[in-house]
Amino acid sequence: FIDGYSLPKYESAGGPVGDSVGPAPKLLKYEPAGGSVPAVVSDSAVGPSPIHTTNVAGSAQSSSPQLSEQGKDSEEVTSDALGFGSKKEKKNDEEKAAADDIVYKYKVNETGEHGVVLIINNVYFKEKDKADRKSSAEDAKRLKELFEGLRYQVIVHEDLPAEEIRTKVSAIAAGLVTKKHDSFICCILSHGNPAGVEGVDGKTVTVAELAKSINSTKCPALHGKPKVFFFQACRGTEVPEPSTADSSGQWLPNKEEEMVADGTARALPPEADFLFGFSTSDGNVAARGVYSGSQYIKALCEFLDPKYSSRLSLDELLLLVNYKVSGNPIDYKMSYKYHQMPEIRSTLRGKFYFKK
Repeated sequence: FIDGYSLPKYESAGGPVGDSVGPAPKLLKYEPAGGSVPAVVSDSAVGPSPIHTTNVAGSAQSSSPQLSEQGKDSEEVTSDALGFGSKKEKKNDEEKAAADDIVYKYKVNETGEHGVVLIINNVYFKEKDKADRKSSAEDAKRLKELFEGLRYQVIVHEDLPAEEIRTKVSAIAAGLVTKKHDSFICCILSHGNPAGVEGVDGKTVTVAELAKSINSTKCPALHGKPKVFFFQACRGTEVPEPSTADSSGQWLPNKEEEMVADGTARALPPEADFLFGFSTSDGNVAARGVYSGSQYIKALCEFLDPKYSSRLSLDELLLLVNYKVSGNPIDYKMSYKYHQMPEIRSTLRGKFYFKK
């Protein structure tokens, strides 16, 4: 879905189809063995926006169970592509360890809860031209299981208008985060636009407003500690053409569905120690599966799992997310395949590690 925009209409073989993005070729029907291949939708449109994930040769992905997004084969391919476990990697790790000695590391609470995670999942919108985001429940479920496993207190709120998003973020950060905690994380799953994320009332909350509401002045317990935001939302309607074809690290979606910390008293600027993870780059759409959720949240949960997060810092984990999501060609029925590019924005002063 393309969150929050009225877009040009186009015709399918069977007649008018819901609003979509950009030049609008006609829809094609795929009839593989065992049923039709559903399409991907992006996270910012009115109505279903047909998108099909393809393999590197441009053909529709197989529905074989061996290629499921959580399958063993896909994990091994990703690991091989990134060079984990090689002799060269081990040597590089030794060199990296020496360099890391000079990089600041945030203190982590290794005995109790790490902190608080707030998940805001907006599904049903009041405006008739805003498509509901039913598959977002899968994203929220994945995030809740992930962070509970990483020893965070997880709080979930659904279908909040803009003003409630602001008040919930500030109230929970100020009221529940203590000096014993090492971080605060907020995940917002919603429609979005270039200015920010949208409440179910269609009004926008900017990233700057969210950051200001939990800086160290407003939340003294978070002074000098990571304050992390993850956004699954579109940031515009653009579907930019890639400069070169990306044939590695492709995303393997579910083929049976449519794809639409340190506690010191050191003086710091109020903008310090923030990290913002966006599902897509400024101005662009973000894809989300009609049934299983978004590729960005899937990749985020995959790499924040202790399998990786026990040895890599948060910034390194998000580079893995960027690598995987950007390598997934998505077919919007245009003259090229769209590659979604997540974005990391950070004022962290050091490395932050999740310790299970």
